[in-house]
Amino acid sequence: MLKPIFTGEFGGLSNSKWSGLRGSFYRLVGIDAHSQPGILSVRQKLAKDSGTIVTELCKVSITASSGETFWFSSTSGKIWRRSTAGSWLLVYTTAPAAGNAGCSGAGEYDGYIYWATESRLHRIPIAHIATASDWTSYAEPNWAAFSNGDADFHPMVKQGVSLFIGDGNYVAEVSGATGSHTFTADALDIRQPHRIKTMVAYGIDLVLGTFIHENVNLCSVIRWDTKSESWSVSDSEKENGINDFIKERNYHY
Repeated sequence: MLKPIFTGEFGGLSNSKWSGLRGSFYRLVGIDAHSQPGILSVRQKLAKDSGTIVTELCKVSITASSGETFWFSSTSGKIWRRSTAGSWLLVYTTAPAAGNAGCSGAGEYDGYIYWATESRLHRIPIAHIATASDWTSYAEPNWAAFSNGDADFHPMVKQGVSLFIGDGNYVAEVSGATGSHTFTADALDIRQPHRIKTMVAYGIDLVLGTFIHENVNLCSVIRWDTKSESWSVSDSEKENGINDFIKERNYHY
């Protein structure tokens, strides 16, 4: 049996396997430093919560205002629901009129869940998301068509009274009165070949993070007030795309 290591003796990570503080490690993975205060232990192996229900990789998920979580397949149109009690159910399979069926973005807005595939935007009323039969009856596949049809990214952010969706070098917009939403495919355009990979609401503005190519170390952070014809600030970064914005108190990183 291995002797437990107390955090008081833990020296962190060393610069090499030949040098370092007492109690430090050159490499350290799979360690749990939080479950038992003062003791480092082995992190337990993760278990698949859905059992055999979820059969594909999901890159997009949302927690609806109902408390249920929905997981969207990145390869097919399948959508799984995790109830508030923890049970899993395949509720729907999206069949887009064009483009790939894998989900590349989703969000809740004004009484609806919206989700995007490569070329199409789909939706369903929040009031009818509990069962597979509800989805069959009330889902609105192919509700709108994207102009660019980005194959990988359709980030969604609610800002003000609208839902904004990235689509290549365009920002699309869903707005209007409840029950009569309208879709604008090109509320904003940015310079190609930049593609919008992530977005975040910042004050009353929208901040976009772009991506060009996995082999191109250049991207931009762009700020837009959501009303003007063009963005107000654009800063270039020598990085391989902006993957996410992290909010910490009143700051975004």
